[in-house]
Amino acid sequence: MFGATGAQGGPVVRQLLARGVEVRAVTRDPRKLDSLFGGGVERATADLGDLAALRTAFRGVDTAFFHLPIPRDLVAVPVHLANVLEAAGQAELSRLVFTTSGISTEQMPSNGFVQASRAAAAAVLASGIPAVVLRPTIYLENLLAPHLVAEMSESGVLRYPPVNPKRRLSWTALEDQAALAIAAMTADGIVGRAIDIASPEALTGNELAARLSVYLGREVRFAPQTPLRFGEEFGRAYDNLALGRGIAELYEAIDQLPPDGAVIAPDPILTALASELTPVSQWIAKQRWVSVVA
Repeated sequence: MFGATGAQGGPVVRQLLARGVEVRAVTRDPRKLDSLFGGGVERATADLGDLAALRTAFRGVDTAFFHLPIPRDLVAVPVHLANVLEAAGQAELSRLVFTTSGISTEQMPSNGFVQASRAAAAAVLASGIPAVVLRPTIYLENLLAPHLVAEMSESGVLRYPPVNPKRRLSWTALEDQAALAIAAMTADGIVGRAIDIASPEALTGNELAARLSVYLGREVRFAPQTPLRFGEEFGRAYDNLALGRGIAELYEAIDQLPPDGAVIAPDPILTALASELTPVSQWIAKQRWVSVVA
């Protein structure tokens, strides 16, 4: 299990542990595993740039979940992916589940971000490893960014996502992605596929703001940034302006889709095996918005 201490891997680990599954968590900092999971997971220390450590981490593993973290160095991304696939191939996994961490549906116009996602997915599926690629939409957890919550609470303005207010979008909750990833570890008939995933309930920005208004205790209006402005802020936050430009291109591409091009229909195989997924309105109701602001 890669990224066990992060936003994507953590939910997968928790759900597997809840099912009584033995989990080996791969991390660069084992101390974080202790604080999150105690002694409940087997620890493996490895960096994606260290092929020998990755071989050791994969040894004896049956199934793996993997995603590429936000990169500091874009040049290193294909090297990291190649290392993981080589180590996973030598381990003779029964299943590798990989998530692109972002929308890259077949309808998406081609740009740097989408091309990179598609190239990574293609490499995983061509690796010879029994693999499944999950392509999530925009993550709901992005809405929990402190500056976004503060703006909604203090000014009643939602600036994210940077798309047309009339654009209807499917969203993906990280807990739902985890449930679907676990389903993909055992589901029949999906090896070799790239599957678009999302949580139930596609909404426009205005509909999203209306639902947020209920739980923030004040009216919230949707006034999105431009993709360019959002990308610039993203790039500064991660000290990676090239990555910020790629993120801006992603949202520009989303707004070029057909009217329902960002609405994802559930995959019948995965949703039949996953636990009940959470509609966006229910996800919003579960969050502790006031504590996030504080």
